[in-house]
Amino acid sequence: MMLFASGFVTLTFSLAGCADISADVALLDEGTARATVSYTTDEATAASLADAVGPSEEAPICENIASGVVTCVMTRTDTYAGLSEDGLKIDVQPDLQIKVSFDTSMLTGDLAAGPEQTDFMEMYRELFVGRRMSLSISGGAVTESNMLIDGANQAKIDLSLEDAFSGDFDLPATYYAVIRL
Repeated sequence: MMLFASGFVTLTFSLAGCADISADVALLDEGTARATVSYTTDEATAASLADAVGPSEEAPICENIASGVVTCVMTRTDTYAGLSEDGLKIDVQPDLQIKVSFDTSMLTGDLAAGPEQTDFMEMYRELFVGRRMSLSISGGAVTESNMLIDGANQAKIDLSLEDAFSGDFDLPATYYAVIRL
C-alpha cells in the first residue's frame, strides 16, 4: 500500500485523533515539491499505524524520542501535479508564483450543524484534547497567505485540534500561501 496513495491531506487529517501532526510542503523548483508528514504519538499507536501501512518505499521512519513516545516521518517528493490530490493543491500562477493550499473540510467532515455534530463532538472530544496540528508551506518568498508568515520564506499555522473540533473557532475553507520562486 502506498502511503500517500490515499492523499496527503487525508493522511494528515486522519492521524489527527491519535497523534500530534505536522504537514509541510516545500517547493523545490519550478515543478517539484516535497510533502512531509510527521507525527508524535505513543509506541503502540505508532506500531499500529506502521502495520496498517505495511512495507513500502514511503513507510514512516520512526524513532523513540522519550520513554514510550515515538516520532515518525514520511516524505514524498514529486511533481506539483503528482502531489496535487485529495485536498492538497499546487497551482502555478502568472510570474512563477505558486499557490499551495490545504483543504480544511476534512477536519470537520461532512457533519452538518445540529444534534449529530454535537453528539459526534462529545463522543470523540477526548481524542483531540491536547492534540495539535501544524501546516507549513515554504520554498521561496511568501507573497500572500492566510497563514502566519514566518520570516519571508515560510507560511505556517498551528491549530489546536480540540478547538477545531469543538467549534470554538471558524476554519477557513483552505489554508494557503502564494510563493514566488
